[in-house]
Amino acid sequence: MPFKRQLIRLGLRLGLALCLGLAGLPGLAQHQGLPPDCAVPVAVKQAERSIWRGNALLDQATVAVTDQLERRWRAEDIRIRYRFTVPACAVAQPQVLWVYRVGAPYRASADGVPLLPIHPFAGIPSQVYNGRVPALFELPQGAQQVQIELATLPYIGSGLVRVEIGTQAALMPMVQLSERALTLFNDYSSAVIAVVGVLALAAWTLRRQDRQILWFGIACVGWALRGLFYQVFEIPWSPLLHEQTNPALVLLTTSAILVSTWYSLGRMTRARAWALGGTLVLMALGFATTLALERGAALVRSAAFLLGLVQFVALSVTLFRHGGLGKQRTWLLLAGYIAALAGAVHDLCMVVGWVNPGNWSFLTPGFSVMLLCYTVAVSQHLVRNLNRAENANQELELAIASKSTQLEASYALLRDSEREAARTQEREHLLREMHDGLGAQLMTAMRGVERGALAREQVLAALQDSLDDLRLLMDSTDLGRQLQGALVAWRNRWDPRLAALDISLQWQVQDPLDDASLKPDAVLQLMRILQEATANVVKHAQASRITLTVTQDHTGLTLTIQDDGLGLEMGEGVAAPRPASRGLRNMQNRAKLLGGSLDINALAAPLHGTQIALHIPARNNA
Repeated sequence: MPFKRQLIRLGLRLGLALCLGLAGLPGLAQHQGLPPDCAVPVAVKQAERSIWRGNALLDQATVAVTDQLERRWRAEDIRIRYRFTVPACAVAQPQVLWVYRVGAPYRASADGVPLLPIHPFAGIPSQVYNGRVPALFELPQGAQQVQIELATLPYIGSGLVRVEIGTQAALMPMVQLSERALTLFNDYSSAVIAVVGVLALAAWTLRRQDRQILWFGIACVGWALRGLFYQVFEIPWSPLLHEQTNPALVLLTTSAILVSTWYSLGRMTRARAWALGGTLVLMALGFATTLALERGAALVRSAAFLLGLVQFVALSVTLFRHGGLGKQRTWLLLAGYIAALAGAVHDLCMVVGWVNPGNWSFLTPGFSVMLLCYTVAVSQHLVRNLNRAENANQELELAIASKSTQLEASYALLRDSEREAARTQEREHLLREMHDGLGAQLMTAMRGVERGALAREQVLAALQDSLDDLRLLMDSTDLGRQLQGALVAWRNRWDPRLAALDISLQWQVQDPLDDASLKPDAVLQLMRILQEATANVVKHAQASRITLTVTQDHTGLTLTIQDDGLGLEMGEGVAAPRPASRGLRNMQNRAKLLGGSLDINALAAPLHGTQIALHIPARNNA
């Protein structure tokens, strides 16, 4: 058994050695100078690099690909060109050039002829292409040399990073992989983040008090714009402007996230707002100056990235130390910030040359994770606030309903109290009127009868006046009739009495009158004026006609009593009552109680008699 095991082990070792030997034959054939098969992509390992300032050649050397640039060659006025030879192929097949990454916007040509890109968005050749976007170029048949020239200051520490030559079919799997991993992920994530930003800004318009939503929306829109500029294939504007736009939008995004988090934590102060605003203004001036002078772009770009990194570090420390958003939301935001920090640190190390520049960029996925975490946290905050608002609305509705019930009960008590007060006031008024009017007249008549000072006719007249006064009280307190009914009742009583005295009554009363506009007390005072005026005509005027006119309009109520009797003494056309005319003074006083005016005019020839006009303004009718 041991001998058999040794034979088996020996056979396995020989088979493995044979396989390894067969696998090494192609490499051995190439090493021995056999022509390579161009169906297998060939990576460009070396290139001739020349460095120019204007037309002056500063340096020329053969460098490895990837090429690490010295700091002195990374300036706006330096132009860097790479040349490499297209490998000869045993089989003549159309060749393509795959440029995975270049350290700056670049131009590509073969034997002095601009290369035509094979790209779904490719346009006119010889334009400047984005070094961040993998590109596939068609090589002319028989091309010998390819030149790649950097169009502006590199954004990383390397110039030519990775270039391969081969057939389109052989290179297409790598092209598709890089397209999906870099371009499509960036485009899709930018589109989603842009939608989230627009929704956040729309939500802020409905909740202006939640400013963290506003700045979160600004951060999303800024990052979506950054993704748009980041993946532009052909650069139609200044290459330096294109490269400066990326750090400017990154700084805008990090600053907006910083402000949004401050508002969420309740730590946004005026001092912080001024400090951050001043810093952003200085950075904007720095970017504008570098574009105008074409100097210092690398310094301003580094300052922007460093400031964004410091902001995220400060945010993470503040959130970890103080919290304030709840345990779940705090850890969710911390996870997002750590993801963004990791991506930013990785890409910064790639920029300075500590990480292979051929690696994928982690800044875009890191920021996408951070914005996703922030979106979830903000959504939880909004849902919680909406729930609180809904509960508060329900509690408010219950409180309003309870208060409404209490107010209705209070109003009912108040109305009952007002009605009781009105009834009490009416009773007191009625008693006062009966005491001052009816009571005084009956007392006078009784004393006159007791002393035998009054004749039968005088007693009858006093009793008639008392009866009229009682009826006035009854008419004025009849809420079903009020003014219109009181006037009709007065006419029914006085019409036959005047007819017996050969005095005609002309009735000109507007029908209907707004009875609700006069209170019972006002109706009583008006009727007393009417009765006093009529009694004066009967007793003193020797008239044959009395005209009663009552009208009402927007100015108020007007009652006019006119007779064709002897009239009163004239004073410039106005009747001047004698000092002893107590009835006229009573009428004036009653008019003042009504808040109105009483005019007594003697009619001039050919008319005779007196006109008494009572006017009650509309504001005093109620």
